[in-house]
Amino acid sequence: MNLQDSILKSYRELFGKRTLLSISKHTGLNISRLFRIFNGAKMRLDEYEIFKRCILESRGHFFTDLEPLMIMLDDDEAKGIRKNLERKLKKKNLIIS
Repeated sequence: MNLQDSILKSYRELFGKRTLLSISKHTGLNISRLFRIFNGAKMRLDEYEIFKRCILESRGHFFTDLEPLMIMLDDDEAKGIRKNLERKLKKKNLIIS
C-alpha cells in the first residue's frame, strides 16, 4: 500500500463512506478532482496535506478529550496507557514504512 492509498483509507475509516460532495465541502477540493483521486489518479502534495490536516484535526479532539481523564488515573495506569499507545503507533509506522 502506498502513501496515497494509506491516507485515503485513513480518511474513509475516520469519516465513513461520504459522498464526493460532502468530501469536497470538508476538504475544499473540487468534486471532479476527488473523483479522479479516488479512482487512482496521483494526488498532488497540497491535496495530500489537506487530507492529512483533516485527519489530524479530527484526531486532535481525541487527545483533548483524553487529557482530563488521564489526570484521574494513578501514575502506573497512565504509564501503561501511554506505553500501549506508543507500541501501537510504532507498529503502525513499521507497517506503513
